[in-house]
Amino acid sequence: MTIREIYKNSEQFLNKEVKLGGWIRSIRGSKHFGFLVLHDGTFIKQIHIIYNKKLENFKKISKM
Repeated sequence: MTIREIYKNSEQFLNKEVKLGGWIRSIRGSKHFGFLVLHDGTFIKQIHIIYNKKLENFKKISKM
C-alpha cells in the first residue's frame, strides 16, 4: 500500500485498516494521543496519522 494509492482512491479505504511503510517526518505526542507525519516517496503529499494510548506500544511510538 502506498500513500499515492490512498490519495487516488481515498473512498475505497474509508473505515479500513491499511499497512503503510515510509519515513516519519515528524511526531508529536501528548499524554493520551499523538500525531505522525509519514512520507513514502510515492507522492508529493504526506499522510497524517493519529494514534492513541490504547496502543500497547504507545510510549515507544511517542519517544521516537
